Formats: sequence, C-alpha cells, structure tokens
Amino acid sequence: MGKGSRLIFILVPLGLTVATLVCLGLVWGAGLRSSALQSFYFFKADVSQINLDPTSSSIINNAFLQFLDGARTSGKLADYYQVDLSSYCTGKENHSIDFCSHPVSNFWFNPVEVWGLQDSGVEDLFPKELQDGLNTYRKVTHWMYVAYQVAFWSTVVEAVIGLFATCSRIISLITSLIASFASAFVFAASLTATILYSTLLGTFNDVLKPYNIHANLGKSMYATTWLAVAFSLSAGFFWLFSICCCSPHSHHRKDKSSSGSSGKRWGRNRMGTGMMAERTPYTYERVESPYPGEQQPMTGGHEMKNMAPEAQTGYEPYRHS
Repeated sequence: MGKGSRLIFILVPLGLTVATLVCLGLVWGAGLRSSALQSFYFFKADVSQINLDPTSSSIINNAFLQFLDGARTSGKLADYYQVDLSSYCTGKENHSIDFCSHPVSNFWFNPVEVWGLQDSGVEDLFPKELQDGLNTYRKVTHWMYVAYQVAFWSTVVEAVIGLFATCSRIISLITSLIASFASAFVFAASLTATILYSTLLGTFNDVLKPYNIHANLGKSMYATTWLAVAFSLSAGFFWLFSICCCSPHSHHRKDKSSSGSSGKRWGRNRMGTGMMAERTPYTYERVESPYPGEQQPMTGGHEMKNMAPEAQTGYEPYRHS
C-alpha cells in the first residue's frame, strides 16, 4: 500500500490519542471555575445538613464538634467541598461553585487548613479511623499527581511524533513505544484515583455519617478518566498495527531483465545450446533442438534454417561407356 492508504491507518490511532488528551485535559481542568465542569470531581463532601449534636455518636470528641460549630458560625464552613486533581472548590447548597483554590502540585485536601484551624490542634482530636485515612490519602495523592502529569505529557509527545508516522515505519515503532508508556501511566493514575477515593469515601462516611455529613464520588470524573484509559490502549494497539501494515513507499514492479536501450537479454538456453532471446509480445521463442549438441545459427533472435536442397545421389539405371 502507498502513502494514501497508510494515512488512513495513521489517522485512527492519532484520533484516539487526541481523544485521550481531551479526557486528560478535562481531569486537569476540573478545578477551573466553570459551570460546565461543575460535575467533574473526584470526591465531594456535603456538610450543608450538618448536625453537631454530641449525642449522635461517641466516635468524635466533643471538642472537635465545637471547632466545627465555630467554623460554621464564622462562615468558614461551606455547604459542600469538591476535591479535584490539583485544587478544591466550594459552593452553597443548590448553587453553583463560588470558589476554587489555586491549582498546586501534589495537592491534597486538608480540611484543617481549609477551615482555618491550623493552630488549634484540632487534628489531634480527629477519630483514629479518619486520621489514618487522611494520612494515607495525603501520601498516595503525590504519586497520583505525578502519574497523571506523566500520562498527559507523554500522550502529548505521542501525538506530536505520530504526525510524522506516515513517513516511516520506524517512526510508527517509536510512537507505539511511547504510546505503551503513556497508556501504562494513564491506567495507573486512573486505578490509583479510583482505589484511593473509594477507600476515603468509606472511611469518611463511616465516621461522619452520624452527624449528617455525606460524601460521594464524581461519576463524570471517573467515567472520563477510564475513558482516557480505553482511548489510550486502543491508540497503542493501532500504532502497533501500523508498523506491520501499510508501507509508506509505493512499490512498482520493475523489469529487472531489461538491459541497454534494446531491452533484450541474450543467453544460453536450458540445454546449453543455441541462443535464446527474451520473450516479448507478438514474437516467437525458439524451440529447443531435439538433437543435443546440434548448433543452429541465430539471426536477430530467430533460428535461420538452411533452406537449400540437400545433395542427392542420382540413380542411373543405364550407363554408357
């Protein structure tokens, strides 16, 4: 196949690579103040219906409830918190997002810092289950952030190099290797986010549900990140397929037997006798002599037979002396 056919096979993985970038871009841009991305979040805590009655549960220290009540009274406690990859957003009940923090590297949602209780020692009052969950969350988010960052930029490199994959199979090979690398990190980042926030969700609800504080996962975010995995793996498969098929060069069959301007080749026939002319349209080919060793003269590629009558000895029945 030529470049035209190869271009079709290159556009498929290239389109899948671009689709992967779009999905990863939505994951990165979820922290922007945009109503279109309001449903994109990893984790959401709803405290709009919080109940700070100490008798609701004995798990949380009363002093911690007092700190929460002070934060709510001072207006530091929002109705809900949405946790994204590099920032968090807050909003009022039944309203759109009204604040998003500045995106930072290795972000993790620290409720004590968000509520402005850094110097109060309130983190020591957290229940052990919640404290252990937050510590695990803080450590794993560093790896998750790096994984998403590597996945995004390696996919960008994959798309750029893939633009030149029509020129050579070597470039397709390089692109497929980069695609495999990118797919591994897209998968690892998505898997980490799913396991991490699912674990945090269970801990959060177990500890704070008695106080009417609920948490949930963002379906749109997880659907998007796993869709990025599907696109990335599919792109890697088609990049690999482009190595085996569709050569970028057009192959035309050449007449390797032509020589010189006459386009004819002379040589011995299979029997080693006589001369043989190359077969060309509308010409005759010499037939092998049935008598091995007999040489026939050739002229212009055709055997010239001696048409002179053979000498015969006449019979003379009468002889006169």
